[in-house]
Amino acid sequence: IAVTTSGLGQAQTLIFDEVDAGVGGAVAQTVGQLMKKLGRDRQVMAVTHLPQVAARAIRLAMRR
Repeated sequence: IAVTTSGLGQAQTLIFDEVDAGVGGAVAQTVGQLMKKLGRDRQVMAVTHLPQVAARAIRLAMRR
């Protein structure tokens, strides 16, 4: 829901903190695809633990 409604605003930078919490599999892939779509015309930063979401990133910053 957060990813979808973010497309309605005019913010140039969107920050998501574990927007994928409680989901996995196909839903996580959809979240990643939606975030990538949002990133076409704005900066999107996300904290995620799911590879399905991280795989859609153009640039990754990882911390161990």
